[in-house]
Amino acid sequence: MSQKIITGPRQLFNDLPDATDEATSTFDVLLDCTYGARHLGTTEQALECDCVEEWDAQTQSNHACGEDSDCINRATKMECPGDCGCGDGCQNQRFQRKVYADVSVIKTDKKGFGLRTNKDLKPNDFIFEYIGEVISEPAFRRRMHQYDQEGIKHFYFMSLAKSEFVDATKKGNLGRFCNHSCNPNCYVDKWVVGDRLRMGIFAERQIEAGEELTFNYNVDRYGADPQPCYCGEPNCSGFIGGKTQTDDRGVQLSSTIQKALGIFGNEDWENAAHTKKPRKKKASEDDEEYIDSIELKQLGPADVKVVMGEIYKTQEKWIIVKLLNR
Repeated sequence: MSQKIITGPRQLFNDLPDATDEATSTFDVLLDCTYGARHLGTTEQALECDCVEEWDAQTQSNHACGEDSDCINRATKMECPGDCGCGDGCQNQRFQRKVYADVSVIKTDKKGFGLRTNKDLKPNDFIFEYIGEVISEPAFRRRMHQYDQEGIKHFYFMSLAKSEFVDATKKGNLGRFCNHSCNPNCYVDKWVVGDRLRMGIFAERQIEAGEELTFNYNVDRYGADPQPCYCGEPNCSGFIGGKTQTDDRGVQLSSTIQKALGIFGNEDWENAAHTKKPRKKKASEDDEEYIDSIELKQLGPADVKVVMGEIYKTQEKWIIVKLLNR
């Protein structure tokens, strides 16, 4: 049986003034990621595009690589190239066209700046690309020390690939203001765009205009010492942060991989992920054995695209085997 997280009424922040101008004065705004070395953030996974327009005769609408289309690129989390057969109607070029959600920055009571949506969002809507400086692991470790020496307490590192990170601490875009929640309304996902890997923030559920946009830092971001969490959710763990790529306190998997593996919302996994004293990975136990200790959900028709996408892009062989076995 899965454990459903209890949530309170959705809090709206429509009454707070727009603080975007003030917020953007605190860092250097980037339109695209910068790269510390030419090879960083690159991938060889890009495929040729053979998409065609998908007109619905009844609604007279072109599905054109949209959420409900049969676009294999979209299913495997790859954007279509500029010469997609769907032309200007292609709905799978959101990173390239910067099709961002209508958002504004607000000042919260305890969390500093936050990001608010100005319009309703549907599940899986693209909100923003997470933009910053793409750096190597040695540079990541140097900056961790440097920022600590400078007294910087907020952390903006996000894992992009093995030993590669996006650092939005001093250079980035509005995506850096997306705060943490132990019960977030957004998730972060990796997409292939041309020959680059790029990170996007997407709606986890239906989100009402005025809600603050949040995702789970303890899965998707890396950085400073643990800090008190002020998300206010019933399942709040009490702390955020303190995670590094070599941290062995437990398995940390993105929500998309959790869904593909069939452990998202699983009672055992939720207990491990959200309680203040989670089950720790045993010293003699590797990641695969840890996941084996949790009963997986059965694969349903709606899960197929999610599994396909993770099979194609994951670099962990044991995860690929698990997904194929599902």
